[in-house]
Amino acid sequence: MLRFMFLERSAKEFITDWAERARRLVAEFRAECGKGMDEPPINDMVTMLRTQSSDFLHLWNAQEVMTREGGVRTFSHPVAGQLMFEQMALQLQGHPDLKPTVLLPTTS
Repeated sequence: MLRFMFLERSAKEFITDWAERARRLVAEFRAECGKGMDEPPINDMVTMLRTQSSDFLHLWNAQEVMTREGGVRTFSHPVAGQLMFEQMALQLQGHPDLKPTVLLPTTS
């Protein structure tokens, strides 16, 4: 999701309220990866995004931390128009490091 949000040019048009979603995504990522920031896959991702995206660099340097929340997510699809989903983050018993996120279609 980080790669799409900050490296894909169409993301700012596709994701409604991109600036707020990007801010939350970085803050949630920081919260989830806190103790693992020195691990190569995470460190490599952050280094790459910091060098390739000024938006990511700005948000990363803000050092904001937030827990993941559910809620309505809206997308502006080029063919289907506006799409709305309810986001739910799941916590798997016995696997605190895995948090699948599900988007369910909604009309409100």
